Amino acid sequence: MKMLRVAVLFMLCGSVSYGIPPSAVAEFPCTAVIYLFRHAEDAAPGPNTKTILDGVTYSSKLHPWGDAHAALYNDMITSLGTLFNDTLCPVGKVYTVSPTKPNGELGSTNPYKTAQPLALLTMNANPIITIGQKRIDEHFGLGGVTPDELHADYAPILRDGLSVAFFWTSQGLPDLALAINSAFPIPATPKPLRNSVFMYKYFFGFLDPIGAGEPPDPRSKWYDKYRQCFNYNPNRRKGKFSPLDGTDAERPGEFYCSNSGTLPIIPSKDLWQLRGRICDITSGFHALPSDAFSGYGEYYGYCTAPYYR
Repeated sequence: MKMLRVAVLFMLCGSVSYGIPPSAVAEFPCTAVIYLFRHAEDAAPGPNTKTILDGVTYSSKLHPWGDAHAALYNDMITSLGTLFNDTLCPVGKVYTVSPTKPNGELGSTNPYKTAQPLALLTMNANPIITIGQKRIDEHFGLGGVTPDELHADYAPILRDGLSVAFFWTSQGLPDLALAINSAFPIPATPKPLRNSVFMYKYFFGFLDPIGAGEPPDPRSKWYDKYRQCFNYNPNRRKGKFSPLDGTDAERPGEFYCSNSGTLPIIPSKDLWQLRGRICDITSGFHALPSDAFSGYGEYYGYCTAPYYR
């Protein structure tokens, strides 16, 4: 079945999916992965919605709980490895949309600010927003980095046994997916949820979406398998955060997934308790029992995972 999927992938993808020659692939004890994420929770436009980067003031800003969400990505990606027997390669490069568009117009800082904590931890530098003096645009707009140029920049990282992370806008994610592997599109409508996780594994020189179905239609629902889930649920009976440990009644180590995919307002004084995990919502996942909480609303299930501090 695996070889059949590979054959289908080769037929579907062709050259437009940016296959990397297998002869250029080194042997590594881990699997290189491309991660695609939306930016974290952001504030609505207004007089106080401002972020300053390199002396430029932009009309965009993450909520405080969005900043806390952004700080969790290294932990979430690291802990994700437990679902894959610790076989995923560490992140070596972090890319994001340039806050300033290729035509000089000011855009959004939200993807940049979401990517920044992971980039500083993994690259000891800010996220990559330009390639060859060209800016990265959410839609690969005129004058900006092209899909070919982006591919040429990240392909050597995958070949060297490191993973790559992209932080993007919801409206631009379908274009990014087409640029990476046009055979596995992300639908524009409904737009991807904020807690969506899109992953491609580097496999014999091709990028095989993790979560893809088997032939004859491997493209079916490949993007619905993984979600970012958090230890915060405002309707918990014994505190809003699932604790590190405790009795069964206290429901420790649970990470809750929501239908909206967006974190609700969390008081600033409580943000230090926020933790996140990437859950496989098709395996090892628990639906919330009807008597688990009183009016748990949009929270439909949870996964369990150890904490890392």
